[in-house]
Amino acid sequence: MENGDIKHSSVNNDKQTPIGSIFDRADKTAIKARKSELKSRFQEYIDSDQNIPGFPVTVAKVQSMLSQPDLDFKTLSEVILLDPSLSAKIISIASSAVYGGGSIGRLDLAIQRIGLTQLKGVIIICGAAAALKDFKVSANWGHFWLHSILVARMTEKIYNCFAKSSGDEYISGLMHDVGKLFLQKVFPGEFRESLELVSQNRFSSEQAEFTVFGFSHADVSAELCQRWGMPDIVKTAVKFHHDPGYPDLTSKEACLSTCLNVADSLANSCNLELVKGQKVLKESDIYRLPGWAKLADYKQIRELAVDVQDELEEVKIITGNLV
Repeated sequence: MENGDIKHSSVNNDKQTPIGSIFDRADKTAIKARKSELKSRFQEYIDSDQNIPGFPVTVAKVQSMLSQPDLDFKTLSEVILLDPSLSAKIISIASSAVYGGGSIGRLDLAIQRIGLTQLKGVIIICGAAAALKDFKVSANWGHFWLHSILVARMTEKIYNCFAKSSGDEYISGLMHDVGKLFLQKVFPGEFRESLELVSQNRFSSEQAEFTVFGFSHADVSAELCQRWGMPDIVKTAVKFHHDPGYPDLTSKEACLSTCLNVADSLANSCNLELVKGQKVLKESDIYRLPGWAKLADYKQIRELAVDVQDELEEVKIITGNLV
C-alpha cells in the first residue's frame, strides 16, 4: 500500500466518579453492580419514547419521503425549502469541489447533482446533529463527524466490490458511531471515564465502554437506528460492526457488517481521534483485524481500490459545509 491506496427513567447523571477509581480496586462485585445499574437505566431510558430525541420535523418528513418509491422531486424540494438552514447546506455541498464546483442557486438542481444517496446522508447527519447537539463531554467532535462521513463513503465503495449498492451502506457508515453522541449526552460522567481509559491507551473505545457500561456505542447506535426508522439491515450492520460476520446474520447482513468493519478500521488510521492519547491504527495493525480475513468469505465482483487520504480530503470539504 502506498499513499493510502488499498487494493484487493429520565436520566440526568453528570456526577463524576474519580477516573479509574472503580477499576483500580479489586472490587469486581462493585463493578458488576454498576454495570447492571447502567444497563437497567439505559433500558429504562430507551423504553420511554419521550426520552429518545427525535429528528426535527422537516428532517423527519424528508426522511420519510425519501423512502417512498413514487418520490416526487418537486414536492421534496418544496418541503426542504421550509428549512432554510437545511436547504443552504444541500446547495453548499452541491456547489463544492467534490461535486464539480460551480455555484448552484436552485435546490432541485442541487439535489440532482448530489443524488439521493448523498441527500439521505445529509438529512441523517442534520437530524442526528440536531437531536444530539448538547455536548456535555469535551472531545474532538469535529473529528467524530469527519470519521463518520469517511466511514460512510468507504463502506459504500467496499460493499460495491461484492454486491450492488442500495444506499444502506452509506447510512450504516453514518450511523455506526452515533451512540457515542447519545452516551455523552445521557451518561456524561461515565462517558468521560471511558474516554480517559482510551486516552491512557489502555483500551479501544469499545473495550472502554464495555468496561464502564457493560455495553458499547454499537449497541446504542443500533437502538437509535431502530427508533429513527432506519432499515433493519442498517441496524444489524451497525450493531455488529465491531464483530463482523456474526454467525446469526444472513449473508447480506454479514457482508455489510464486515465492509463496515473494514471501512471503520481504515478510517481509524487517519488520526481522527476523539481524545489525545487514543491509539491510532498502523497499516500493519489494520490487516490483522478480523474484518479483512472475513472479506474472503464473499465473492468479489470487482477490484477493491480505495485511496483513504483522497477520501478524507473530500470528506473535509463536505463536512465543512455541513456541520
